[in-house]
Amino acid sequence: MPDFDLECLFICPNRELADTFLKTVPGMRVFQVLADLKSYPTEQVLEMRLRQMNPHLVLLDVASDPAAAGTIIESIVRARPETQVIGLHTHNDPEAILSSLRRGAIEFLYAPFDPAIQQEAISRIRRLRKPTATEEREPGHVISLTNAKPGSGASTLAARLALALERESSGRVLLIDADMAGGTQAVAGPDSASLEAVLNGTAGLNWPRHTVKAGPIEVLPAPAQPPSETPNLARLHEVLETARHTYDWTVVDLPAMFERLSLLALAEADAYYMVTGADLPSLHLARRAVTLLQTSGVARDRVRVIVNGISKRDGLAPADLAKILSGPVEAMMPRDAAVSAAADSEFGKAIHSLAAKVKAVALAAREAAAN
Repeated sequence: MPDFDLECLFICPNRELADTFLKTVPGMRVFQVLADLKSYPTEQVLEMRLRQMNPHLVLLDVASDPAAAGTIIESIVRARPETQVIGLHTHNDPEAILSSLRRGAIEFLYAPFDPAIQQEAISRIRRLRKPTATEEREPGHVISLTNAKPGSGASTLAARLALALERESSGRVLLIDADMAGGTQAVAGPDSASLEAVLNGTAGLNWPRHTVKAGPIEVLPAPAQPPSETPNLARLHEVLETARHTYDWTVVDLPAMFERLSLLALAEADAYYMVTGADLPSLHLARRAVTLLQTSGVARDRVRVIVNGISKRDGLAPADLAKILSGPVEAMMPRDAAVSAAADSEFGKAIHSLAAKVKAVALAAREAAAN
């Protein structure tokens, strides 16, 4: 790696902090400071400087005026997402760290700027910069699952499908728990974001850095408590577009079919699945839902039906189910799904088959959109 390869705009009103940091720059042989701003710039001046210098990084004093620094971070992330922001502080301040990261900064360094800590941060910065150094990746796919009626098993299938897609594609996978009233996929911690916070904008633009790790996948959980006010669903498109450009696969676990969030997600998904139980009342409710969607102008093949919890004792063949549902069935998932998740189990084989179908549908939708 060449010396001084990370070109930086340095913004630091605290000159004592600036001097302490700049003394470490020659020894690290990484940061090439293109300009040293001794006060927080206006939005117009910041835009002009970024356009003129096109820096890789902005090294920003977040201690002198946290509010002004936060506004600058958000402006950079919004206008130039390829330019990374590194927060600088006089000491290790957990609250300032969290605030900076939520606003969109990717790293946080503090005095006395220990070389070992800086080196670790530089390694993380380089890893994050790798995608921008190569050809831009294709956007990922968004897959949505909803219940024909509550309790049909969409949440279990969404979680298992996300794991199967990660295992079979080796890509980065996000599971979004969109059931605001009763999410079950994961619990948001003090340093993680929830879907409510992302939709309302309080999680910041860099929310993918604050998801919950769940084994090999990431989870954007529902809020811990049902929100007192309806989240800003107008931002759903923006949130899913961010997910597309961050993850290879995004699986959305939606609430029941006719809730507003589920209907909005129908237009955003590459593949949309309605999950129904195998009992006749559930199947007839699913048929009614499909009919109502068709009368609203939604094509029958836009909503694919998964019959969950089926058993050989039910005596229902695919042809029987297609007759009841007025259309083909995408998949038939065996009973006791939560218990038998091993790859060689009946359910394991069924989820593997479903993942293969999901990938084929999503890729076909991508090709159709390109033609």
